[in-house]
Amino acid sequence: RQEAAKLAGATGGHWFGTRRAWLLALYFGLINGGYTSMVAWLPAYHIEHGGSAQGGADLVGLMTIFQVAGALGLPLLLRRWADRRPGLWLALAIQLVGFLGLLLAPTLASGLWVAMIGFGLGACFSQSLTLTLEHLKTPAEAGSLAAFVQGIGFIITGMVPYVTGWLRDMSGDFQASWTLLTVTVVAMLLVTTWFNPRGYAAAIARPLVAGKAAPVN
Repeated sequence: RQEAAKLAGATGGHWFGTRRAWLLALYFGLINGGYTSMVAWLPAYHIEHGGSAQGGADLVGLMTIFQVAGALGLPLLLRRWADRRPGLWLALAIQLVGFLGLLLAPTLASGLWVAMIGFGLGACFSQSLTLTLEHLKTPAEAGSLAAFVQGIGFIITGMVPYVTGWLRDMSGDFQASWTLLTVTVVAMLLVTTWFNPRGYAAAIARPLVAGKAAPVN
């Protein structure tokens, strides 16, 4: 007889013992860490390459415009897709090209690289929120999970600019910082593979043993 499943947060519990909840929080945090790092350090990076403070601000504005376009546009185009992975892969791939551009040809087309990063970041943000909510069927359960994911995720998001700034101080330029963000994007491309919608219920649930929820490993 197949055992029933009980959601970790369905009866007032928490998500701290659920691996998938932590994975979603880490995913959300690292994706948005790229945004906070760019906002924090893009103007300084631009000035280091001979640009002006106004030019750095213009790049942040450009990134924000494309971020909004990505957050609204890509989910709209893919609204009929039940599987979020293709959209996330596309958004991450666009980011990856942008970060590689900053690493390999920073002065060749800085506006293009920043626009691509912004579009990819925005599309990842909105789709990662949807990904979290779609793990559960009821608003109360989905809201509980989303609160956990965003709470933990934004703590991670806030830490990433400190790490990228520390790398800049240690190395003397932003190459190490952009390399870290590039590696993070590649890692998120791989992690996205795990988010098959057919596995949501099993990933976010824990079994019942003798009427009590079993501990989550």
